[in-house]
Amino acid sequence: MSLNCAEIDLVLSELDLDGSFIQEIVQPGFDSLALFTYKGPSSSHPGGPKTVFICLSPGACRIHSTQRRIPKTDRPLRFMEFLRSRVRGSRITSVRQIDSNRIIHFS
Repeated sequence: MSLNCAEIDLVLSELDLDGSFIQEIVQPGFDSLALFTYKGPSSSHPGGPKTVFICLSPGACRIHSTQRRIPKTDRPLRFMEFLRSRVRGSRITSVRQIDSNRIIHFS
């Protein structure tokens, strides 16, 4: 079941990814992606590592943090290699929903 715009807002506020660094990116399948992030401690949040799982599978679209181990594929997928070369090591400055749509913008 897909998330509606209010649920996406709530999930993004609970993830609290602003200011996190992307340490690693894993793509276990063609329709899913995992971002291993780290956020240093601040006055309001303890910070630490967080794995954000994004799935775009029909009927199971979701974004959430997970404690489970994310399996790696035997052969790296091209999109994962692209993201690793361009995005790994970057800081997430903001994560927001665009105009109450089901589009999430990472910057």
